[in-house]
Amino acid sequence: MSGASELVWRQLDDLAARGHELTLVAERLKAGRAGPAACRSRRLRRWPLPGYWARRAFAARAARRLLDQALVIGHGDLLHQDCLFLHNLVERELRLLGREAEIAGHPVARFHRELLTRGHYRLLIANSAAMRDALIKDHGVDPARIRVALPGHDPGRFNATDRAALRAAARRSLGLDGEFLLGFVTSGNFPLRGADLLPAILEALPASARDGLRLLAVGAKHNLRRLHETLARHGLAALLLSADKIPEVQRYYHALDLLLHPARLETFGLVVLEA
Repeated sequence: MSGASELVWRQLDDLAARGHELTLVAERLKAGRAGPAACRSRRLRRWPLPGYWARRAFAARAARRLLDQALVIGHGDLLHQDCLFLHNLVERELRLLGREAEIAGHPVARFHRELLTRGHYRLLIANSAAMRDALIKDHGVDPARIRVALPGHDPGRFNATDRAALRAAARRSLGLDGEFLLGFVTSGNFPLRGADLLPAILEALPASARDGLRLLAVGAKHNLRRLHETLARHGLAALLLSADKIPEVQRYYHALDLLLHPARLETFGLVVLEA
């Protein structure tokens, strides 16, 4: 589950605990995760349309199902809402990756620009001061309409007190003995998080240091395949251990000796907070 999705579920739990009745409208719901008892889920079938138009179709259908709600909270997928939470800066990300030519036709960038230009929201929640400043500079958002709310983490899952008890088992599950373990963990965009920089980081180490080193990468399968191919071109593939995105990622944090996070842009690095 992505960092944004995790934050949505936490938001639902918090609002339910405060006594609110909730309605969740989405195209995809996490298997086995029903949400709080006070939350009704309305799943919409995804229409077979190109990316931008699929987003527009979802926004229109969701709006009709939310007409009876006293407060509407959107996470970058609605054109009309009371409170807008943004989790990324797609245009700025594309520029940093040298993909400016794609911005006009990029479905998410196009939708977000329309969303921010129309301004059909009462309050915009940015997940960091860096995001707030970028929204003002890049999109001309009125500073008076922005509030910064830093994401939190689940201390029951992510805490250092469990490390001594769980570290040995986590390392055994990875087939490790005395190796020094580096970690690269992200549920999202590998290029933006600097995955292509990992070969240079590893090659900068003395050969003697690489002999007892392993790199654990956690992410989506297609990203892991590309990372393996990249490391193989540098003769470093033997160092790689990989794991698909899993809900128990905290187990792997306990196994690490050092977390690498060479991101080109991070509005708020939830991985760093969790680790």
